[in-house]
Amino acid sequence: MKPDPQFQASLARVQRLGLVVGLVGAALCVGAAFVAPNQFFPAYLVAFLFWLGLSLGAMALSMVHHLSGGGWGVAIRRIVESAASTTVLMAVLFLPIVLGMPLLYVWSLPDVVAGDPILQRKIHYLNVNDFLIRAVIYFVVWIGFTLLLNSLTNSPDPAVQQRRRRMLGTISGIGLLFWGLALTFATIDWGMSLEPHWFSSMYPVIFMGGQAVSAFALSVITAVLLARYSGSFNILSTSRLHDLGNFLLAFVMFWSYVSFMQFLIIWSANLPEETPWYLARSAGGWQVLVGLLMIVH
Repeated sequence: MKPDPQFQASLARVQRLGLVVGLVGAALCVGAAFVAPNQFFPAYLVAFLFWLGLSLGAMALSMVHHLSGGGWGVAIRRIVESAASTTVLMAVLFLPIVLGMPLLYVWSLPDVVAGDPILQRKIHYLNVNDFLIRAVIYFVVWIGFTLLLNSLTNSPDPAVQQRRRRMLGTISGIGLLFWGLALTFATIDWGMSLEPHWFSSMYPVIFMGGQAVSAFALSVITAVLLARYSGSFNILSTSRLHDLGNFLLAFVMFWSYVSFMQFLIIWSANLPEETPWYLARSAGGWQVLVGLLMIVH
């Protein structure tokens, strides 16, 4: 079906507005980086991880659909493919984190490491060179599988499409494995190492669950808006919308479960090397954030 010209014009206006907002935001970020770097770089890292989660979560959803099939994925397939494609942009937006490493990661400071026995034992993993090499590997894996999958999803020939569907399933199975491995180490590098004395085996899983929630929520919202305003997005039936809602609820429950289980295990063990992470986040306004997460989810 030919897209509605009025809707296309509306999308073009939204894109222009988004470009303007992005440029203004970029200018403000540059100014903040010079004026208040100690506040800017931690805030930028949080924002980066959130938006990267939308891209990587969409990538995982796309691969899950190629493996399992189902009408639920048809309704959001192009949406998650588009969202996953922004991983290329996120690779560029990772550069400020590289520049701000001395202000983000204490293990990147030789003087600090020299006076900390724990950091000295972790220096073979937590060092600047290996951190940068691993980051390049992560983005190569994510971008490579995204481009490969997106290039195989269109074909007007039914015979070719059937063959490509099998290829997509095979590639997605391998891709999910590499996606999970890369994401596990990336969350350790970029998130957990902010407090290098603390560790949790559940931490990467919480990130994965959060990315699934964010990407699925974005996909549902976008699909509903397209169905409401485009006049041509007619594949979002009531039953498919119910399926998407049920999947989203399942991901929210999974994220809640792994988040609470990490807290419960650390609380019950009461080990001095694990509890400080939660102690620091039980005061100073963090309670409000925790309450909002519970209520809004």
